Amino acid sequence: MVQIDVYMNEIYKGQCPNGKSFVENFKKSRRAGEISSDLNIRFDSSVESIYIEGSPGRVRRPVVRVEKGKALITDDVVSKITSGELGYDDLVATGIIEYLDALEEEDCLIAMYTSQLTDDHTHVELSPILMFGLNTGTVPFSDYDEPSRLMRGQKTIKQAVGTYTLNFLNRKETDRNVLINPQKPLVGTFTYDLLGFEKHPAGQNLTVAIMSYEGYNMEDGIILNQSSVERGMQRSFYYKNHTSSEVKYPGGLQDRIGLPNSELKGYRMEEDYRYLEDDGIIYLGQTVGAGDVIIGKIAPPRFIEEMEGFGQMVNLNIDSSLALREGEAGVVSSIFIFENNSGDKETNVLLRSQRSPIVGDKFASRHGQKGVIGGVIPGVDMPVTQNGTTPDLIFSPHSIPGRKTVSHVMEVLAGKVAALSGEFIDANPFDGQSEEELRAQLAEYGLSKSGTEIMFDPKTGKRMEVEVYVGSLYYLRLSHQVANKIQARGTGPVQLLTRQPAEGRMRGGGLKLGEMEKDALLSHGAALLLKERFSSDQTTALICSECGYLGDPYLFNYKSKCPICNTTTFNEVEIAYAFKLLMNELKSLGVNPTFGTNDRFFD
Repeated sequence: MVQIDVYMNEIYKGQCPNGKSFVENFKKSRRAGEISSDLNIRFDSSVESIYIEGSPGRVRRPVVRVEKGKALITDDVVSKITSGELGYDDLVATGIIEYLDALEEEDCLIAMYTSQLTDDHTHVELSPILMFGLNTGTVPFSDYDEPSRLMRGQKTIKQAVGTYTLNFLNRKETDRNVLINPQKPLVGTFTYDLLGFEKHPAGQNLTVAIMSYEGYNMEDGIILNQSSVERGMQRSFYYKNHTSSEVKYPGGLQDRIGLPNSELKGYRMEEDYRYLEDDGIIYLGQTVGAGDVIIGKIAPPRFIEEMEGFGQMVNLNIDSSLALREGEAGVVSSIFIFENNSGDKETNVLLRSQRSPIVGDKFASRHGQKGVIGGVIPGVDMPVTQNGTTPDLIFSPHSIPGRKTVSHVMEVLAGKVAALSGEFIDANPFDGQSEEELRAQLAEYGLSKSGTEIMFDPKTGKRMEVEVYVGSLYYLRLSHQVANKIQARGTGPVQLLTRQPAEGRMRGGGLKLGEMEKDALLSHGAALLLKERFSSDQTTALICSECGYLGDPYLFNYKSKCPICNTTTFNEVEIAYAFKLLMNELKSLGVNPTFGTNDRFFD
């Protein structure tokens, strides 16, 4: 007789004669409370082995047991739950509800609804929404989408600007965004309310139209109604924390927060300190901009060379004040003075700036349908429905087929019904309101079942050739905002070695012109523009007319002699300093590159 191997957490424990009876007895003991309900078991007949799993960290989910085609949660059990006689733990302890992992689920037949039960079924879902995670379950009509799109959708929900905590004014995050007027979604799921989004929402219900318009919403671009933006649509506060501390140094030296004087080394212009009070800290409610000092700080000299003046030791303090960088501005919202973990006195200044949506800001729906604002159009130029409604937002229909976000379109339809009926729409997967029910409700209000409406061009007053799909959609503003990423430069600092623009937005650096940008300029035939863009480090060099030696006009002039051939005639050329640096590095390796010049170009 074949013996069945038994493994516990992948460790061999022994053998048994009958695998099926062993598993049945194991489950009976587990349901009777004789064995821990944390254990799962499976008999794999293909390898004649039994696997028992009790390792921590594995994913398990609750399902209702079924016997002879009937769920064990009967009307009698429901009444006891309602009266409080039974709790959830009691249902698990008595085996009415079982937690299955991927191992044991292989041998189970689980029904979605009780109406689908047969004698072959072993379990039934508590609710179809439980097959999704907490985050994924927040996506409305998620049963209409692909799994990959659901994952992107729940990630955008986590990135949305809302009220992430109620004590955000007293916290020390470097930066944060808070939506000024968040709204509860008209279309939602059970999980959405379970996570607290009902009390702390992170978006707004917008009237949207799905159409191409004026070319500003190609691909993922969206168009916003300027009138809606001016009324406060998707407006948010951006908070940024600025910190400075009185650091203690060896030898008894220490920084001091205070009002700097003009005798300090590194003192700025007088007007940069105009908002500081006597204690060196800016006062509440002041509007500040780039270059303004918000915390004055005096630092001691920490190196010998900093203390030398005219060959003598002098005590020269340094102005180490904290000033706003280029692009930073706002209103002083709060000031905190405390002692940090190192025992140093620390001052935190929290700046607040109000931000309305502008071109380049990123928005998304709850379905992973992200888009960037391509245009903010005045309300008078937005298309209008026959009842006078202008949409708050327009997005392109071309962004939907490729991503297969059918739930995105479903929410527009459901949001329209919710706005007309004044009731919230249940968008739970599999058991929420169906498409047919929503279309029937639209017909009751005298509108087209398709959700489309007649629209007019505001510039010509003529009716558009096709009807446009219009409804309400819950849109999220993401933390990716142009104000935090915009970078521009005319002139600015350069690197000492290469004489090319410095890198980095905060340093006032330049923008890289890479291979793809170069190819774009070539395709347009903009040769002179391309030459100018690649000449940011242009310099003048001298080439000996006899031997071709590359010299430097700063080391010898036209009357000097060439160090190689003693010739006094040179040709002046303009080259990139990076190329000149390469030639100098070759010279340091013992390689002397020479260049030939045609004198007819230098007459």
